[in-house]
Amino acid sequence: MNPLFDWMKNISGSLIDQTIYPGSGSQDPKKIAYLRHLKKEIRQRKTLDVPFDDLHITVVDIETTGFYPLKGDQILSIGAQKIRNNRPLENETFYTLIQHDRPLSEEIQQLTGLSERELQSAPEKKHALHSFYSFTKEETLAAHHAAHEKAFLQQATWSVYKTGFPHRIVDTVLLTSLISDLKQLKDLEDCCRFFQIPLNGRHHALEDAKMAASLWCCSVERLKKDGFRSLSDVYRYIASFQR
Repeated sequence: MNPLFDWMKNISGSLIDQTIYPGSGSQDPKKIAYLRHLKKEIRQRKTLDVPFDDLHITVVDIETTGFYPLKGDQILSIGAQKIRNNRPLENETFYTLIQHDRPLSEEIQQLTGLSERELQSAPEKKHALHSFYSFTKEETLAAHHAAHEKAFLQQATWSVYKTGFPHRIVDTVLLTSLISDLKQLKDLEDCCRFFQIPLNGRHHALEDAKMAASLWCCSVERLKKDGFRSLSDVYRYIASFQR
């Protein structure tokens, strides 16, 4: 395998991750067939060399009960926003709660603004995930500190579909790390302040996704001025320092 491609898989997520995660799930034939079709479409898309302005991106954020999906922490909500021509689409957003019938800690309730009552009546995980994948289709995903989103979406996808997480997910920190004034800034709030992106509804999945989408677009515009034209350029540049 090409060493660059192998390295890229490790930092941004493979197109098809077949890692096995424990959990019981629903074997809905139509939804499983849809996810398999989605995987096939994603495999056929070659997004790395697509110019940034032509790249179809969906930026995602999740709120969870904690940090460890394999220890029982769960997704509470998913938010997402699409990007076209390196601009966030105000009318192309997604948001769902996910049913959660366990006690919710006071800390999480205060942080997210979510209540046990609204989560108890929220869509079941299998329905929420199907709606999410219907929204994202075969597009490349992005998230701020994407390892968190990837780990939880992998576990949730396996528990429902008994198959791997289908998408490539790119970390916005990969972009900000190439901007000299942003190298030391890791928190979403700090990065947004640098670009004067309004901080609205922090720790709400959709609002955080919107902020991360704006951060992606601002970062790409800066990188384009430095000669970066695609994700392939970004990965090659970063990989050159890993040797």
